[in-house]
Amino acid sequence: MKEITQQNIILKIFENIVRSNLYVFIFFRYITNKFFYKYIYESDFKILKYLKNSNFFLKNNNKIILDIGANDGISIKAIRNFVSDIAICSIEPSKKNFEKLKKLKKKINNLKIYNYAVSNKSSKKKICLFQPFYKNFALSPFDSLTIENVFKSMKSSLFIKNIKKKIHIKKSLVKITKVDNLNLRPCFMKIDIQGHEYHCIMGSLKTIKKHIPIIMVEIENDLKAEQKIYKVLKKLNYRRFIFRSKEKLLKEHKGEKSLNIFFVHKKTLNQINSEIVVK
Repeated sequence: MKEITQQNIILKIFENIVRSNLYVFIFFRYITNKFFYKYIYESDFKILKYLKNSNFFLKNNNKIILDIGANDGISIKAIRNFVSDIAICSIEPSKKNFEKLKKLKKKINNLKIYNYAVSNKSSKKKICLFQPFYKNFALSPFDSLTIENVFKSMKSSLFIKNIKKKIHIKKSLVKITKVDNLNLRPCFMKIDIQGHEYHCIMGSLKTIKKHIPIIMVEIENDLKAEQKIYKVLKKLNYRRFIFRSKEKLLKEHKGEKSLNIFFVHKKTLNQINSEIVVK
């Protein structure tokens, strides 16, 4: 199953067209991030609107939204579409993208940024980040800590034949840490780091146990990876859901293929059911 971020049928068709040509993908991602981010974003981010309406963020006063895998800032803008008054902490390993986040930080209030890759361990030694390019154009949404996950993510996201032959890989050294080392207080975590999500969760367990955030994980239809994560979080009294924005519905995940999985602590379900239907 190919990765589609939209639930609206018209936007689905448009997204299919965009993801079928590299030039078109690069161009439309740029102009979306620059001009149309208030109108085009992953449908699953709309859950933030309903969480705000249910006073979820008010009940979690002084906590933050943790954005892991901020890329060039497109997820920060999606978050700010729905939540304007809660702090965002964004983590991004790429130096080039981090420079973009620095510029964005001047325009967006209450934003803190970290230049790290996150995993289940910390190290003083830097590790390798693999970055795909099409000619001179960076395809940074597919940056990963392994070459295998670069190609896996591109194959899932782009509807282009022989994609491996069309790109080349550059390497850069990046700092690595655990989320637990950053002493953050998240009430909502978004994780999108191209196949390294499980390792991120394992390096966040102290933070998760203490603050029981809602966790939105992009799994790219990888059910094996999702099962590994759920096996860990289930022991912490988390349940797993897929979100249907049109119905304002959190539907229990039972193996359906989905771009994102939401892991929600049982206590939290009682805080949000005034606005969101839970099944």
